[in-house]
Amino acid sequence: MAAGATARRLSGNGGRNLYYSLNLAPGKYTRVVAAPINHQEDAVVRVLTDCTATTSESSARGGGITNGAAVLCLGNPGASAREVVIGVGRYSGEANDLTVAFDLSVELRDPGQGFTP
Repeated sequence: MAAGATARRLSGNGGRNLYYSLNLAPGKYTRVVAAPINHQEDAVVRVLTDCTATTSESSARGGGITNGAAVLCLGNPGASAREVVIGVGRYSGEANDLTVAFDLSVELRDPGQGFTP
């Protein structure tokens, strides 16, 4: 996918993003971690309502203290699952239109088990 092809320039000049559909379980917290293979790079994770979103609901950028990993915790207090789109890429402030290589993990937790949005 070309830089900025989804969410109106979501990826900016920082390279191409990969997009994932994610169902947030009702009454749970979902932790999303994008960890770059090269810890000198910074990953960014953005949460979109859908592929036509013009802004993100939330986002996280990795950095030195996280070895480049971007971590987001998403809550779904509702009674039914909620589908979102997760965009993962390189921080748009970095040049050269390069794409970050990363590992992506998702973890579910009940309220009171340690992380909140």
